[in-house]
Amino acid sequence: MRGTLSESRFFVIGLIIALIIFAIDSSTPSGYAGSFLYILPVFICLWAKDRTVYLMAAIATVLTILAVPLQPVQDQSADLFNRPIAVIGIWIVVVLGVQRRKAENEAQRHAHDLIRSHDDLQRITYVVSHGLQELLNSINRNLMLVEENYQDEVGPYAMKNVHQASDSGRRMSELINDVLDYTGIDAAIFKLAAVDMNAVVAEVLKDLEVPIRDRKAEVQVDKLPTILADEEQITRVINNLLSNAIKFYRPGERPKVHISGMANPEEYVFSVRDNGIGLEMKDAERIFYMFNRLRPEEEYPGTGLGLAISRKIVERHGGRIWVESEPGKGTTFYFTIPA
Repeated sequence: MRGTLSESRFFVIGLIIALIIFAIDSSTPSGYAGSFLYILPVFICLWAKDRTVYLMAAIATVLTILAVPLQPVQDQSADLFNRPIAVIGIWIVVVLGVQRRKAENEAQRHAHDLIRSHDDLQRITYVVSHGLQELLNSINRNLMLVEENYQDEVGPYAMKNVHQASDSGRRMSELINDVLDYTGIDAAIFKLAAVDMNAVVAEVLKDLEVPIRDRKAEVQVDKLPTILADEEQITRVINNLLSNAIKFYRPGERPKVHISGMANPEEYVFSVRDNGIGLEMKDAERIFYMFNRLRPEEEYPGTGLGLAISRKIVERHGGRIWVESEPGKGTTFYFTIPA
């Protein structure tokens, strides 16, 4: 409404209504009801600037008082009480309306500043991470050359340090890649299209063929629905959840994973269930935070960003993700995508 009516139109509409109320109020013994109707034009002007609101409140106050001597002869004892109350009501509306609008404008300004700061932070993160990635790639290449060509010259102790440095560089490179992925989710073009989840899972199983074979994992997949989603991003979610299901297995037991999905009237619900080590439900929210790990990296390697990335992708689709688990009895991750 504020965008379609100019300041002057708000004032003119309010003034016309105020004059109509005054004409009725001054010509009829309406006293009690008429005095409070002057709040209406003031309320209309709340969509205009502050000065317009104050001007209309002043006009309404004057008209409220002038109407009393012009009314037909009647018992005006009620008006002696009603009119001051009406005037107070007018100015209460003004004060509350103006203060509320100021608070809304301040909130909008803070929201705009927050969005701008978030965008700036994302750009800085991308530039810094991209620069670090290039430096790490150069370092890793040089370390690889040393490992391949100079083992006999540097000796076993020095070579051990080279291996450790190379491994640290690899893990740092993975971390930077995940940070870039996380910060790039919102900036990426959202390509919504019909996605066959059966094909997505098949592609992920192919990508994870080596760890599945090494751990002799058994993966059961139900028939899955076709959804409206960004295929690249939703593939990342399935990859992260399936990777975790295979990685966090119980020693001495063969990993077993079950992937299912069903269509509800308002959303599709998918689940990835495993028979792994499980977790305490008190940690059910914490695991979705960035860099939060429940197990040491030496025991279960990773960057601690996979679930944070998955949550961000699912929420960008308008869905939700959660976990149900019990220590030693496996974990089930659920996520939804709107229908």
